[in-house]
Amino acid sequence: MNSKDKLYDDLDGYDIEKLCDKLELGRHDLILLATKVARDGDMTPFQALKKLHEVDDIKEYLIQLNYNKLQQD
Repeated sequence: MNSKDKLYDDLDGYDIEKLCDKLELGRHDLILLATKVARDGDMTPFQALKKLHEVDDIKEYLIQLNYNKLQQD
């Protein structure tokens, strides 16, 4: 198994198209959102995508993430 195969094994169960539909976003907007979540939440982009799969209310999550970031600063 090469490193590329290992990377994609980690993506099993995470369907980007379903996530786009769930959040009612296009792929480009999803990338921007995942980038914001990764930066504000101090996590990797992959962890941010996993978190977005788990979150039910994205607006509430972003508010909480922003609040936590402000508390740290």
